Amino acid sequence: MVLTSMGQAYAGVRQRRVRAAKGTSVKLEDDLIGTRIRQIRHWRGMTASSVAGLAGISRSYLSRIELGGRAVSSRSLLEALASALRVAPSSLTSEPHKTLRRGDQSAHDVIQSLDSALTSAMPGERPEDTTPRPLPALAAAIDSVNAARHACDYLALADLAPRLVRELLVLYASGPHRRQAGEWLASTYQAIMDAAKALHGVGLPALAYTHVRTIAEDLDDPQLRGLGYWMRGQAFGPGRRREQVAFSAAAAGSLEPHIGEPGVLEAYGQVHLNAALGAVASGQHDVADAHVREARDAARRVSGPGSPWAGLWFGPTNVAVWSLVIASEKKDIGAVDRIAGQIDIDVIPYAGRRAAFYSEWGRAVLSETRSRERGLALLLKAEKLAPHRVRNHPLVRDAVSSLLVRSRREAGAGALRGLALRMGIAT
Repeated sequence: MVLTSMGQAYAGVRQRRVRAAKGTSVKLEDDLIGTRIRQIRHWRGMTASSVAGLAGISRSYLSRIELGGRAVSSRSLLEALASALRVAPSSLTSEPHKTLRRGDQSAHDVIQSLDSALTSAMPGERPEDTTPRPLPALAAAIDSVNAARHACDYLALADLAPRLVRELLVLYASGPHRRQAGEWLASTYQAIMDAAKALHGVGLPALAYTHVRTIAEDLDDPQLRGLGYWMRGQAFGPGRRREQVAFSAAAAGSLEPHIGEPGVLEAYGQVHLNAALGAVASGQHDVADAHVREARDAARRVSGPGSPWAGLWFGPTNVAVWSLVIASEKKDIGAVDRIAGQIDIDVIPYAGRRAAFYSEWGRAVLSETRSRERGLALLLKAEKLAPHRVRNHPLVRDAVSSLLVRSRREAGAGALRGLALRMGIAT
């Protein structure tokens, strides 16, 4: 049946959520990105051949995706399919999933809390009826925010951020601690951006970047300006990859004259990595390789295994992790395994970054039949490190759903089904 409105195109997805909320039966296929591709393709009246051609894949490959036989395994493929269907990539991925529940708090509640932290008052405004805690207590609160960010504990961050932001805005509006308050605000906004991206809080990452840019300009701080550049490059995201490349390349050029100042070398390297990801996701592989080389050269100038600046751990190990991501986007599984084998991921002290490494590696090798068991083991390792991040990643969810479809008749799929249940995926 040809659907007659975009609302009808998503009706099946909405009905699945209602059934899930009521505890009634849900079809596994409803969790697949391929299911949404097929629904929207039917609504558009497009043939599988035309969508496959526009996305640069074969008709048989698209059919396997729609039926759950293959996962959407890369950012570039997701965005190519969204472009072919003339929808935003987010239309093909799920809404925030209820895998964060603690008491009565859900992912939607977390997003509302993050939105409040970003919108209740802006840098330069002084919130009323707010008395900041003493500086040592605020410093401890910032440590807690950063710990929640690095653990990808979005529930804890939602508890901490709104009050802390209001307190810091009071100090930032005037007084002797304005610069310190500005730096702490930028760090908190960065943590909010990370969580908002992970939970698909549309528009919030860009707003967080805007606040950091305002603070950087107010304080005339090249280091904060570099953080703002990094955050804006991250905020572009799916569907805007070429803009991500152009902006990040220009940002690197703006930062280069200031590389001798604290934090700027790290920001310079990180924006090159932003540009590399945008380039490979938009099919510009040579451009991606060039930006990785620039980042690698910058990383050689960092003392030790990595710099703690902005909690990004820029250095040789971090660049190697990004190189793995680039190889995965190119579907070069051999290179993914080779790079992964050379990385000592434990030198990065942040659980969230280590989880990102294992999930990217696992998702890549999961696409190969002979290495599915190893891929699943890597995803489980990532989940143990940062459950909120892994369970809500749309490409990880699709990989798990697709693998479930393929393994329905296989024995020994208990670990896979356990992971799916913890993600809220029907089994």
